[in-house]
This record gives sequence, C-alpha cells and structure tokens, in this order.
Amino acid sequence: MEIISKIESRMSKLSVNYVFSINELFTGIEWKSFAISDRSLAGRIFYQRFKKGKYPNISDEGTTATNKRLYKVIKEF
Repeated sequence: MEIISKIESRMSKLSVNYVFSINELFTGIEWKSFAISDRSLAGRIFYQRFKKGKYPNISDEGTTATNKRLYKVIKEF
C-alpha cells in the first residue's frame, strides 16, 4: 500500500522523542488526496504491524480527544 510505504519512509527520518500521528507525516493536501477509506485502512494496517513488533523504534502514546493514535520515536531508526 502506497500510504504505508510513505509512512515508513517519513517515520524513519524523525528524531528521538518526537510524538506524531500518521496524518502529521503528510502535508494537508497530500493527506486529503488519499481516499478516506485508504487513510483509515492505512491507520489500521500500521497499528497492526506496530502491535506485531514491526516498528520497535516507536511506542504507542494512546489517542487524542479526536481518536487519532499517537506514536513516539523511542530509538533512532
């Protein structure tokens, strides 16, 4: 999935202790260019991969009031 590839590429450039949500890795225009269903699916796939240990350099920081999941870079990529 194109969105996941972009997320992984951009995430690898973040510094330690940086807290982010997936949509923050994109410009507003770029994020909205993806279909809502694709954005939602990307979030679910990313979270599933995270839970399976694919991203050991980040931690789950919970969700915002608007239910966006937050992640924190805990080690350099």
